[in-house]
Amino acid sequence: FDTVAADPIIRFHMGSLLTDRDDAAEVQAGLAADPEYCFPSRVETLAVLDEIIDRGPVHYRAHLYRGNLLAFLHRHDEALAAWEAAADLWRDDPVLCRNLGLGCSLWRDDHAAARGWYDRAVEIAPADYRLYLERDDALRRAEAAAATRLEYLSSAPPAVTSRWEIAGRTVDCLVELQRWDAAIELLSAHSFLPWEGARGVHDQWVRAHVGRAGERLERGEVLDAIADYETALTYPRNLGVGRRACPEEARVHWLLAAAAVAAGDEEKRIRHLTAGAEERHHRPCEADIDKVRCLRALGRDEEAEQVLGRLREFVAERLRTQPEDQSALAIQRALEQTPGE
Repeated sequence: FDTVAADPIIRFHMGSLLTDRDDAAEVQAGLAADPEYCFPSRVETLAVLDEIIDRGPVHYRAHLYRGNLLAFLHRHDEALAAWEAAADLWRDDPVLCRNLGLGCSLWRDDHAAARGWYDRAVEIAPADYRLYLERDDALRRAEAAAATRLEYLSSAPPAVTSRWEIAGRTVDCLVELQRWDAAIELLSAHSFLPWEGARGVHDQWVRAHVGRAGERLERGEVLDAIADYETALTYPRNLGVGRRACPEEARVHWLLAAAAVAAGDEEKRIRHLTAGAEERHHRPCEADIDKVRCLRALGRDEEAEQVLGRLREFVAERLRTQPEDQSALAIQRALEQTPGE
């Protein structure tokens, strides 16, 4: 009974069934109840909340709950209007400010307003790491520069920046800014717990090492570059990502083979060209382009043409039915270049 009695929505519904005096008491009890786990989801609750608001004077939470329910019902414009009405009464609720930030970003494309609301939410609840992640999502939707995103993430207190989720976003920015050493250091310092199937952390591990290897090659540091390429092929336990049954590593093998030429190591060159050429993929992908390069470098031109033929067929069919498919578009762009050059 205590759990039921503490639920704001239940108190509102109870009030709608009672006499005026008891009604007012129930409404006030509902408005005073802890909103932490209050998730309005029933259509009939909308009429109850409307009645409470119409009677006035009204607490900001009535508008907040109404906005939450409208958002759940995908009535986004009305939800934003309800939250704005709540904010006119009280702006010190981080959930309300977060909701407004999310709504302005997703439903209005008003990125300046979204940033302002998220900034306010963070100001009120600086220890809530989820606010920093959501603000970063909003900044990415606004196509903010990586340096701007990094500045916002770095402004969090140590208890927030020490979390692996924040570290992962920070690495995204560092890689985008080509700050390879800092990205690798951060990736090595944290234990990541990505969702099942999520591979973004390891993708950044590869990008950071491949990026640093390229710069080392330009400086003539061939052996260090080879070490970075080889490390890019590893799967450190702390990243929380294992090697796929059919990995897409052909590009790294191709780059390693090229670096082996600079090192005068023909055995290493052949070994990595062969690894790239023998790679098997579940579906057509960009890694097939580098597989073709490896095949051609080994003189296996007929096999290379077969792979290219399958890629062209895949791209043509996929773009015919799904013209915005990003994977097919990426392969199409890669096909426009001459594999094996």
